[in-house]
Amino acid sequence: KRRITTKKFFKERVSLPDTRYSRYAVCAQLCLLSIRGAKEDLKLKNLEKFFVDYASFNDKSPESTNVLNVINSLEKAFPDKNDSALRNRANVVSIFYLISDLSGRGNISGREKEISSFFRKFVKNLQKELTKKPEDRDSSLLSYQSAVTQGADKIKSVNIRHDVLLKKIAEKNKFF
Repeated sequence: KRRITTKKFFKERVSLPDTRYSRYAVCAQLCLLSIRGAKEDLKLKNLEKFFVDYASFNDKSPESTNVLNVINSLEKAFPDKNDSALRNRANVVSIFYLISDLSGRGNISGREKEISSFFRKFVKNLQKELTKKPEDRDSSLLSYQSAVTQGADKIKSVNIRHDVLLKKIAEKNKFF
């Protein structure tokens, strides 16, 4: 877990302030999500149990390799420092989960820029959505936003955001 926090993705790309161990907490959430699957909330009590269960975690294990591979893909996808699309924990968890899932479905090597371009546009569209008249709003974008602001670390919210991202990226590119 500590090794992940030293990766460029967290030190340079993610725009989270490094106060109250926020980056470390997000790394722990990503590990929990990746290793145990999207089955339990990413809340402190589950993270604490995860730390106890994996106190002697082998950083050469397949699980560790998978997490590091996703982080490496994220570093390729988001080369700029302090990327505005990565300003909150929910978006960091969501893009990690998206890349992890897409990688599990097939090789995404060479498509990282495509994914980051999609995600940046998605975040911009999400921000614009709130300025539209209620009848003109995209309900799936509103669902995503609601899952960011209400219980972002609950697995139900994580899955809602993930489903919206999968649907939207598939609409844009049939490869995904």
